[in-house]
Amino acid sequence: MKSTTCSIPLFSDPVLPQRDLLLDADFMTVLFARELGVSRSIIVDHCDIFEPPYHARESLRVAYRVSACGRSCVVAGRAFRKRQPEVL
Repeated sequence: MKSTTCSIPLFSDPVLPQRDLLLDADFMTVLFARELGVSRSIIVDHCDIFEPPYHARESLRVAYRVSACGRSCVVAGRAFRKRQPEVL
């Protein structure tokens, strides 16, 4: 499994608390193994993370190349900051 590494640690992002999980290839491999199977879990061989554009306290876009069962696909996701409801 590959993961995106950073030479400096990232500060926590209270607006996007899921950021670190989305950038953790091991965590995402387990999630994809559980969620991508049609009727049961699958065995994920590799989960590579493409370099994601991250805008601190705004959004994170992540794309993964997931290989399983002799096939591969790209799975993309995006995390947004939670918007406050408008008060009229």
